[in-house]
Amino acid sequence: MVLVFIICVNNDSCFSQSSKDTLYVLFVGNSFTYHNNLPKMVSIISDSTHIKLVTKTSVAPGAKISDHWLGIGGLKTKEIIIKEKFDIVILQGQSMAPMSHPDSFIVYRKLFCDYVNENGAEPFIFSSWAPQKLHKYQEELTGAYLKLSREINAKVLPIGPAWSLAQNLKPGIELFISDGRHPSAIGTFLAACVITKTLTGEIPENLQTYFATKEFYGESGELVFLSISDIIFCRKIANQIVNIKN
Repeated sequence: MVLVFIICVNNDSCFSQSSKDTLYVLFVGNSFTYHNNLPKMVSIISDSTHIKLVTKTSVAPGAKISDHWLGIGGLKTKEIIIKEKFDIVILQGQSMAPMSHPDSFIVYRKLFCDYVNENGAEPFIFSSWAPQKLHKYQEELTGAYLKLSREINAKVLPIGPAWSLAQNLKPGIELFISDGRHPSAIGTFLAACVITKTLTGEIPENLQTYFATKEFYGESGELVFLSISDIIFCRKIANQIVNIKN
């Protein structure tokens, strides 16, 4: 069965979605999004839900939301939103922006959310995790994202809260790679579960442990290999945290 799955994820014809609803999702962000290819993982998970999530990215290393708005570094995010038809746009910026740049954190997300709405899509704010050494600020960080969502009337993807819950329930879980900032395979998978659950309302019970794709930030590559216990745990966290937030 694993072999069949590997073949299918490398063959678009295996994923005929004629009997499903389809949502087109643009991920706007930086390395927190493209590391482990979070958008593609979300799309793969959605193959087992009643809604297919077709994902695309506009990303750059270290990019802030203001960089995307101003087109810094050749980013074409606003043009992509205008030219292509999306149902959802996910905005992911620098994780500590609510504390390091509180004014621009609000201003540019509001500008983007208004822009996304004007172009017929729904904006979602990526509520991020704090760096490993700054975990004590997670509650404050989460509060800032929730306050922002109320002020600009945009929904939040509670990824930071999911990471915090996972760390509380399983203190030894390795959500970070060695730099203490970027997600490990299980960290990305947990984020993907939260996003899929929020956007489709479900997380499939039977997921493969091996995720592969032809796309990996412009190159071929493997996404993740997870244990059954990892998958069960992440599903539990996503179901719990998204139900709380809803």
